[in-house]
Amino acid sequence: MADITQALLQQKRALERSISNLISTINRINAEKAELQAKRSRLIVARNRIASAKYSFRSHENQVKRNIEDRRSWKGRTYNSFKGKGRNLIEANQSYERAVDRVHDAMNLEISNLERQIAHRTGLISSANAEINHLRVRILNLFN
Repeated sequence: MADITQALLQQKRALERSISNLISTINRINAEKAELQAKRSRLIVARNRIASAKYSFRSHENQVKRNIEDRRSWKGRTYNSFKGKGRNLIEANQSYERAVDRVHDAMNLEISNLERQIAHRTGLISSANAEINHLRVRILNLFN
């Protein structure tokens, strides 16, 4: 009988060590998840600022285009002087806007990647919690 009790206690300790290891793993994954969530939050703020600036720039750019293309108000030397420069300005603005769009798109992709990593870690935590519950039931069943 003492051998059986000793064997059960050894099994219980082994299961408790497994639970302890899983809890450590959960804590580590939670820390990683928190870092990813903080990074995601910072990127969302930056992305929203870029989007706001982009739309503001677009509004300003449209006003510049209207002013340049409104030929009725451009006459004589003024029109001839700025005709080519206005086109250059429009092209430079469009180039700038495309570059900002690429940065905005890259930020969206990175946010999506972070969300995928966060979801993966949430799944790992859920699986570890399920395993802890299973091990606790096994410990309870040892002494039934």
